Amino acid sequence: MLSCCRSKKGGGEWEFFSLPEQWQIHYGSLTFNLKPFNFKHTGLFPEQATNWDWFSEKIKKAGRSVKVLNLFAYTGGATLAAAAAGAQVTHVDASKGMVTWAKENALSSGLKDAPIRWLVDDCVKFVDG
Repeated sequence: MLSCCRSKKGGGEWEFFSLPEQWQIHYGSLTFNLKPFNFKHTGLFPEQATNWDWFSEKIKKAGRSVKVLNLFAYTGGATLAAAAAGAQVTHVDASKGMVTWAKENALSSGLKDAPIRWLVDDCVKFVDG
């Protein structure tokens, strides 16, 4: 990270700060481990929070057991929101690294023992399966 400090006499200097390799953020009862990538992803799409809230409310009010299939599940934002609301979730992503990261997010969120089935698979092949 880069910032500029101006002096009272004019001019200034650049200060360089290194970002941590990982940090955590909290959203409701969920905790996400963020890791910046060179392609400007952090491991979370915060614009999806509205969707998480919507289906969490629907799951809680369902009055029955709910099963959720989360395809292209990335680091598990939707998976964890659904599991925290009480759903049984099948989390599918083709990247082993992303599924591992999602499991880390589940652990950080206190959902280690939640009914989540973690699968590394091609989502289209899984559905056609």
